[in-house]
Amino acid sequence: MSTPQAMSDDRQQYLEKKQFFQQLLTIYGRKPVLEALQNPRLRVYKLHLADSNRKDGIVAEILALAEKKGIQLAWHDRKALSRISKNGKQDQGVAADLELADYHPTTAITAET
Repeated sequence: MSTPQAMSDDRQQYLEKKQFFQQLLTIYGRKPVLEALQNPRLRVYKLHLADSNRKDGIVAEILALAEKKGIQLAWHDRKALSRISKNGKQDQGVAADLELADYHPTTAITAET
């Protein structure tokens, strides 16, 4: 049986994790993701790729930059990537989560007011 302290610790960890993920902005498309990776001021938390992507051309450039920067890669089937990008018709098999310290989605702002 969980103690009240353990439940409190679990809740605190959940809230910290939730706050972190609320500071992520997901972008999609090969060119936007490549440009984000090339920008030294942007921090990419995770790169999402469709496992059906051919690993040549711009995808090869994206992979090389991600590897050079030590960015975590996640491979998905097209359907799963569409859920991440929320735009399967235009994501081109690539999405990236950007860490933006001052970013708050409009739903978070609305909830706070």
